[in-house]
Amino acid sequence: MPQKPYLTIGTLRDQLIYPDSLEDMRMKKITDNDLMQILDIVNLQPVVLREGGLNAFADWKDVLSGGEKQRVGLSRLFYHRPKYAFLDECTSALSIDIEGKIYLKAKLDYKITLLTIAHRATLWQYHDYILQFDGNGNWKFEELNSNLDLRLTLKQEKDSLEKQLMTVSSSRRRLKELCELLGEDSVALTM
Repeated sequence: MPQKPYLTIGTLRDQLIYPDSLEDMRMKKITDNDLMQILDIVNLQPVVLREGGLNAFADWKDVLSGGEKQRVGLSRLFYHRPKYAFLDECTSALSIDIEGKIYLKAKLDYKITLLTIAHRATLWQYHDYILQFDGNGNWKFEELNSNLDLRLTLKQEKDSLEKQLMTVSSSRRRLKELCELLGEDSVALTM
């Protein structure tokens, strides 16, 4: 499941069942009612109403927002019901609550084994293991469920410190400018 799912020119239904056809859907004994239940899981029922139903025809890449496109892609997960799903940043445009609802439904109700590529630490709670790369060619694979709260707290602190450090050089420049404007000596900053 990519971050930007492929969308076809066709009906809204076509987007949800892709790459299946309407005939394939009927052979699987899946109904429009079943599709509406899937749309409820991914919070897309308002799109059906807004666009005029499952038979609405459009070039959907131009009609749907980024989050709606991702939710269409995720609806395919529930339609096709795979045993395993590789999810590559496919919830980056979704709110954390909708993301959580989808992950729980996929994992607990649909019994789909999820392998996720993501930057959001909030997704850790839906997985049992983590494979982390450090950007220097090293990696670490470990169980996630032990010390998850501690890990999340440390991740939040790390993210906060990284944001602060990104402003250091601009803060130094601004401090120097202010000292010059005030006619004061620059304060020596060392790290």
